[in-house]
Amino acid sequence: MSCSNCLKTIYSLPVLVLLLCLLYSCNQGIKNSEVEQNEVDVKDELYHFESFSLVPFGINAFLFLPDETANIGVTEPSVKHEMDSFKWLISLSKDFVLRIDDWGQDDGITVQKRIMEDNKKIFDIEVISSTETVLAYKQMVQTYDEEQKEDKALYFYFHNHKIDGINYVFGTLPTGAPIETFDYIKTSAASVEEVIIAK
Repeated sequence: MSCSNCLKTIYSLPVLVLLLCLLYSCNQGIKNSEVEQNEVDVKDELYHFESFSLVPFGINAFLFLPDETANIGVTEPSVKHEMDSFKWLISLSKDFVLRIDDWGQDDGITVQKRIMEDNKKIFDIEVISSTETVLAYKQMVQTYDEEQKEDKALYFYFHNHKIDGINYVFGTLPTGAPIETFDYIKTSAASVEEVIIAK
């Protein structure tokens, strides 16, 4: 290698390091802005919600329930659960009832998907979301009257959360929910966080 090539390499090295530093800092800026945007989205989504612990009811988790600013006739949360049963009902209003089912090691979402498929024989079904842990759909009566179809539509949402190694499905009642409370139930069911209890 000639001396001039060595000098070119020596002068090119700091430029290369500077370019790499600039690229890294730009990438970090993009990641930071994405994190900040996600935090803003979560705060906006939970604006009309407050934290509620499920620990007193035998589930080591908390979730967010609509507060009185949600404009759906919210009252104090009422939790119905019989000892040794696998079902909890959290009621806030006539239309807001969040159901929790303990499926143990079984996959409750697969069961809900089978129920939805069976219902296609008598209802029009529009799938909103379907993953391994989430199922959301709209169920409508089969009619040619589109207005009546929309007026009588019911919405279903089921979200599986693994808590203490157990599958819990949070969501609407098996009879569905009206559009006015569907988004609130969906947000509450999706907001579940496990609480780690020190033993």
